[in-house]
Amino acid sequence: MHDPVDQTFSPKDPREVIPLVFDFTALGTGFNQPEFFIEHYSGIADADPSAMKASDPTMIDDTFSIDVQGGVDGADYLVTGSVMKGTQKFIISGILNVRRAVGLYSQSEIID
Repeated sequence: MHDPVDQTFSPKDPREVIPLVFDFTALGTGFNQPEFFIEHYSGIADADPSAMKASDPTMIDDTFSIDVQGGVDGADYLVTGSVMKGTQKFIISGILNVRRAVGLYSQSEIID
């Protein structure tokens, strides 16, 4: 069985809106048609993981990013980015942990 984790993402607070970046440069150049998928992986249940998608994927050279928001505190998500090159499809996946931050943050860092 394929290990689903190709990339590591820093944990996010459920109040944050952050970009996730998928870097395909090690696999070559000339990619297009970025797609993003998110599903509950483990931890606290989330009835609608796709609600975390806050933007459409944006392709810049051979990386793409997408903004994610919300999520359930204590849930872990399998996030997957895919791109096409001709008839080939390439996929990078990783686990995104959602945990409420504890500590001091400015209003510009986290907005309730």
